[in-house]
Amino acid sequence: MPTLLPPNHTGVTRFTTGQGAATYATCPISFQNNAAWTIEFWCSLDALVDQMPMVTKGTEFMLASRGQTLYAALGGQTVPLVSQALLDTSIPYYICVIYDGLTMSMYLNGALAAQATTSANPPASSAQLTIGNGFYGEIQGLRLWTQAMNANILGQNQFNSFAAGTPSLAVQDDFTVTPPVDTSGNNIVPTLNQYARYLPFVPAGVLVTSSFCDPYNDGAVNPGGGQSPFSVSAWICPDINGGLMYIFTNGVAESNSGMTLGIGTDGKLFFQVGDGTVLTSSATLTDGVWVFVAVTWTPPAAGALYINGALDSSSAAMQLAGTLANGEPLIGAIASVGTQLPINSFDGQLQNVCVWNVALTAAQIAGYQTATPQTDPTCIAYYDFSQAPAQNQVSFNPVGLVSGAALAPAPVYTGGSMGARAEARAIAPNPAALAAEPPLEPMPDIDDEAFFAAAEAEYERFMGGFRISEEQRNFFRNLHSERLRQGREDFLNGVMADFNRVRIDVLDAGGARMTFVHADGTEEVISDGLFDACTLWCIQLLVAIVGALWLALGLAFNYSRFLQGMTNFFGTRINSIGIMPQLIATFRNGVTGQGIYTCLKLLYEYSLLTSIAKLSYQLIFSSLSWWTILSLAMRIVLLMSPTAVLEILWLVAQLAYSIYSIVQLLQQRPPGCLN
Repeated sequence: MPTLLPPNHTGVTRFTTGQGAATYATCPISFQNNAAWTIEFWCSLDALVDQMPMVTKGTEFMLASRGQTLYAALGGQTVPLVSQALLDTSIPYYICVIYDGLTMSMYLNGALAAQATTSANPPASSAQLTIGNGFYGEIQGLRLWTQAMNANILGQNQFNSFAAGTPSLAVQDDFTVTPPVDTSGNNIVPTLNQYARYLPFVPAGVLVTSSFCDPYNDGAVNPGGGQSPFSVSAWICPDINGGLMYIFTNGVAESNSGMTLGIGTDGKLFFQVGDGTVLTSSATLTDGVWVFVAVTWTPPAAGALYINGALDSSSAAMQLAGTLANGEPLIGAIASVGTQLPINSFDGQLQNVCVWNVALTAAQIAGYQTATPQTDPTCIAYYDFSQAPAQNQVSFNPVGLVSGAALAPAPVYTGGSMGARAEARAIAPNPAALAAEPPLEPMPDIDDEAFFAAAEAEYERFMGGFRISEEQRNFFRNLHSERLRQGREDFLNGVMADFNRVRIDVLDAGGARMTFVHADGTEEVISDGLFDACTLWCIQLLVAIVGALWLALGLAFNYSRFLQGMTNFFGTRINSIGIMPQLIATFRNGVTGQGIYTCLKLLYEYSLLTSIAKLSYQLIFSSLSWWTILSLAMRIVLLMSPTAVLEILWLVAQLAYSIYSIVQLLQQRPPGCLN
């Protein structure tokens, strides 16, 4: 069988021994004569030692970590840049150093970390520009510019690539592929020594010995519960050990209903409905190799088994004798009468398990080998273990990780990268608690200068709860004003039109129609009569809030496509998740960046933000690498931590851009909707 990897995978260039290095024969930026330049660097750290060089060029320049601090300096620089103790291991960092010929500024994950003036002019050397050579960790990317770039623009594009040929873009190297690729158009790539190695990265659930995964409240997932067709698929990497182990089951082992999919003692797949005929694969699975397996069943007795998208075996004698009123799905084991815990646990890794209420065709199974079925209306369960939390991405129900089951590799958060390491240095209030403070006066009309002033005053009050330096306070104050002013300008000039081109009309026959008006005047019906006006408006508000996060992170998207996908998915779910009244209440005294942040935090606390993010990736971010998606997910977790002080302030300032569109949307709330 061919060796494949699940769709959600990536890679990093790993430096493990301290001797790993990537060197450039050509250095396109100059560190002499106060020439301007910008360096952007993406990495994560495996250790916090006295000094780990990140990007260096002999005695001319050094960017490095020193313990938990970040350090940067030109050769001979009197006052080097040194951050507070912000760094931690296993967290993806975006580091940016900008020099305009007089002032050097260092940013971590978009927020200012240190700044100093210098006129140092180090002598030129023959040393090569080098990544690593004393570094322990992973490298994802390096971008070099031959001018001092705008930090806000770069911060908003830290997850995006610039187009080849962009002026002043000298290097844009992607280290998540092998060999590294320069997408700047200049083809400047490094030479990696033997200690810098590419490492494939497949996030998954790991099961060992007696561990298993228990979906919560998923009784509607009932394949084999009766005479209805179904399909089940799974991406797995088994540890073949000669034992019997189950991948996915529904019902107890002794039942004449339900179904089982597992691996026999001979390493072959087996599939059974109830206690009927067992279908066994012709192929034997390989120990430690990822494989995509799928089964289908069509009543009364037709079963098929697929491996890596191709039909392996089939049977017309797989009768189902019994029925099961409610599903009892279990991942990685099977329940058995008389045992306290499930038995015959799976050993190995699983990235996902999916269940459909139809028998998929061979072509559909081949397609779902590389695609996710979250938006397929016939998919009733998409158990995803590629990101925390483990969850059914169709129902949003959680999946319990039992008896040692875990998600790996698991990011480690011990206080946040940007926030202080201890509350003694930076005591951050939980933004979600701000609603309990004395209410603000309602904000003025959005086209009034008083609206702008009120928003700035509220952000100033918000910053007052954080212990940060005056230099950092000025940085965030200016960033907030810039994003707020740009948002107002774009809104009033019709540039920010996506959120304003949606029309909801109540239909005489019942329900409502949501229409999106494109820039050229053509109309696209998003939903027609399936849901009432209040439901459609709630979905629109949810899309606007999540869209504000993507805009803050610099991710442009097709709004009509995003809205249509979210409407189709949330139309039957939005009224059951119970969060909309809380989201609306957050804005009862006006819309602010911190209010939008509070809404995002509520979505996160409801375990919805990560799920919506995964859905968003399918709808609008198909061009993003999986490393970028993973980094976004981990940054979302970090941004929701109350100790990530500087990152929270950065995000709230960025969210100010979307204030105007959300204000207008709230003014369009249908009469009687969630009153």
